[in-house]
Amino acid sequence: MSLRSLIRENIFLLLEAAEGFYSNSDLNGKIEDALGSDYTNINSLNISGFELLIKEIAIVESGYVSSGQIMNDNEMSGKIKGVFQLSPIALEDLRRDNVVPSTKKYWYKKASARGTKLEWKKQPYDDIYKYIRMQTVAACLYCLYLYYEVAGKPDLSSIDGRSSFWSDYYNSKSDEKGTASYYKKKIKEFESYK
Repeated sequence: MSLRSLIRENIFLLLEAAEGFYSNSDLNGKIEDALGSDYTNINSLNISGFELLIKEIAIVESGYVSSGQIMNDNEMSGKIKGVFQLSPIALEDLRRDNVVPSTKKYWYKKASARGTKLEWKKQPYDDIYKYIRMQTVAACLYCLYLYYEVAGKPDLSSIDGRSSFWSDYYNSKSDEKGTASYYKKKIKEFESYK
């Protein structure tokens, strides 16, 4: 990697860092990138509805409307953080060698070409939470793990399938905000702003 590319990548990371708010359209671009061949190549698995699931999780977990535009709150207080509300338990699961190993290996191959020195299991949690692109990759990897290894490859092609997946595996049903009906209601509320 050239010095110019390395500097550009590090400036890019600095611009992404810190708490704040992100436009949902910008975040959707990061999701598309994270699922593509430059990061995880998950889209090559052709899981119907997977990309939409990740985009909807961001809306359900952190979306709000400001001046007619969908925004995402990058909440950094508490144990569960970021636009995807990732828990330390989720990040710990991703450190295990047997959790989506080929996808993490692919990510590291691509990331190391951009100057990343640590494989996924050694990435500091603070860095994952700090950088929106790292959060996005973590959410994609975690959902892929849940899809294949926990949920048994459910149908994600419909809102019913995605909302059930989110409620049953990604989120907690500890209150009304953890139900499939809450997910669907939240997505419906935001449809007119897309």
